[in-house]
Amino acid sequence: MAGVKLFIEGVADQKFLTDIIFNSFGKKLVDQDFNRLGGYTGIDNVDIDFRSNSDSGGTNLLFLDTDYPDTNGGFERRLRETLAKKTQLSIDFSLFLFPNHQDDGDLEVLLERIINPVHQDIFDCWADYEGCLSARHRDYTVPARKTKIYGYMEALHGISKSQKEKAKEQNRDYLNTAHWNLNSEALLPLIEFLRPHF
Repeated sequence: MAGVKLFIEGVADQKFLTDIIFNSFGKKLVDQDFNRLGGYTGIDNVDIDFRSNSDSGGTNLLFLDTDYPDTNGGFERRLRETLAKKTQLSIDFSLFLFPNHQDDGDLEVLLERIINPVHQDIFDCWADYEGCLSARHRDYTVPARKTKIYGYMEALHGISKSQKEKAKEQNRDYLNTAHWNLNSEALLPLIEFLRPHF
């Protein structure tokens, strides 16, 4: 039976959306509800899956990172490219671009906006670390935002191997209100996008 199919970039999106949908709508998703693209360019590889779900009366929801602007712009460029791909491949989907379907960024930008404010010190320390790297040596690379979120999660868990496993994307518990603020206004655009489907 057809239903809602979520097309996502990777495991981090799947775990996050699974928890948010359960928290907001009481619907428990399983692996079969998702199709991992591996990134924006993966749309070309699963066009048949979009069509198959549509032909069965299902709804396709596509979630992508907007990423940061280049000379052609971030959000506007990704929106334009994705809608062009929709036409080119003759597929149907509703689109949500992380972090909020209007700004440049990605899932990690949204995650940073929904941390439990009690733990803001972790990101304040991280900002000092990034500033130090940038100021000390021009050749140092500031770690990616994925690393920043991993660092946040790692700081909140114990030092044992099993505790460190909880920091990994597929093991995170976004329902844990000690770590995440699920009442954050930053989640509203996503929840409103999801509401008609769940």
